[in-house]
Amino acid sequence: MILTFKLDSNDTNGIKKLITLCENLLSFEETATPELEFVREEPKTDIKIDDLRNALIKLAKDKGKETAKELLNEFKVEKLTDVNTSDYDRLLQRIREVQ
Repeated sequence: MILTFKLDSNDTNGIKKLITLCENLLSFEETATPELEFVREEPKTDIKIDDLRNALIKLAKDKGKETAKELLNEFKVEKLTDVNTSDYDRLLQRIREVQ
């Protein structure tokens, strides 16, 4: 038996239900051990890379290029295109905090 689940990593209720389901499945007396496959989907965001680019340009003009570079370093990247799409919301939030 192969089960595939798609959950948002922030969906704590869904994760708890999945754990309960797994425990229940494992308690059945079957000859085959169930295999569980976890697929992590990236959260969808409305923020585009151009939105971040414009915000970083404004930040660099207002606070200096070093401030913008330091902010990217917080996300362990050197350039904007290396930022993971799942971090777009968090990066935009940090840009607004620094401004």
